[in-house]
Amino acid sequence: MVGRVHTGAPMTHHLAPYRRLTTLVACILSLSVAGVGLAAVWLAQLDWVERTWIWSELANALGGVLLALGIFTLVWETFAKRHFAREVFEVAHLSQDLRQTGLRCIGVDATGGPEWDGLFKGARKIDIVVAWGLSWHRANQGYLQRARDKGAKICVYLSDAEDDPTVEYLALIFGYTSDVVKQKIQEASRAYKGLRTGQYRDRVQIFYLKGHRPYSFYQFDRRALLCLYRYQPGREAALPFFICAEEGKLYDFVQEELAFVRSHSRPGL
Repeated sequence: MVGRVHTGAPMTHHLAPYRRLTTLVACILSLSVAGVGLAAVWLAQLDWVERTWIWSELANALGGVLLALGIFTLVWETFAKRHFAREVFEVAHLSQDLRQTGLRCIGVDATGGPEWDGLFKGARKIDIVVAWGLSWHRANQGYLQRARDKGAKICVYLSDAEDDPTVEYLALIFGYTSDVVKQKIQEASRAYKGLRTGQYRDRVQIFYLKGHRPYSFYQFDRRALLCLYRYQPGREAALPFFICAEEGKLYDFVQEELAFVRSHSRPGL
């Protein structure tokens, strides 16, 4: 877990005797209450009490309530309370971890799951890091064009088709031949270059990265989306994704990765 804060051992040792004393006192009181209740139920069964109907009913009802209350308190103090507290603390730690990561959304359908419209809307700087991302371009071409038309600066980082080790590695992990990988990268490059027409030429930049990142990611101003790859056959079936915001550690991770990608990429023509 990220940033989990643990309490120190000395504090635990100091508090343990007080917890044991509190539990002991609670158990004694609950047993006492249960004992009083049992006594009241027994008293209600005596002949001289039964002859007075109202006192018999009152003692029986009061005894039942006290007996149930004592048993419930005993079970709560000895077993249930600790399990309940443990679950509360686990949820609290998880909530703290999620806040520290800045995570906003998790899904398993990177194509249709993320609200791409909301991510693109109003973005002034968009960074796209993909192996080739041709399918993603086809699905989001309209968003890319509208963002470009509204003045957004778009930087696309594709794998370097001219770097043989990169191509061979991609062919190995994705199950293609080297020629197919080069073809896909070149086709994706032409598709993204199609955004650099006329007056929009300076708004869209293409870069080529040597090596491979085990995920794709997209940055939209102060938000980012990280998407995992699926290397076995049927890659399109499920692609987990994570959307994060600027104030979180997951966003910081994306920033560090983006800085690395920028420093190891060459500009396209």
